Amino acid sequence: MQESTLVSSVRHLRARLDSSPPCALAELAQETAELLSQANDTFTDEEQEDGGYMSEVLAERPAFRRRACALAAQHDQFRAHLLLAIEQLSAGGPIARATGDQLGELLDELEAHQEAEREVWTSAFTIDLGAGD
Repeated sequence: MQESTLVSSVRHLRARLDSSPPCALAELAQETAELLSQANDTFTDEEQEDGGYMSEVLAERPAFRRRACALAAQHDQFRAHLLLAIEQLSAGGPIARATGDQLGELLDELEAHQEAEREVWTSAFTIDLGAGD
């Protein structure tokens, strides 16, 4: 399966966070802003699909509604957390350095979110053949 652009952006920013020497806070803020832009594009595209977010999944598996709603709700949380990180990184000082550490956790959560979406899509369209008779 091809890696999504958003996951690629998350992994790129993760590599920048883990680089030695660490990148400057201003650079980190700029790259986080680029990630936020990518997340906004991705989430908006998903939310504006014909019929709404994960409409194809829900048409196939209505029982997945709770999972789809929980994933959709996370979109605004990611947007807010990324925006806050950008503001704090831009401010500099000790808060910015602490934010850099917390950003790694947020990137892990965002990547896990993308994986959870893939799992829902895969589960919805996987045919259960069973053990047979």
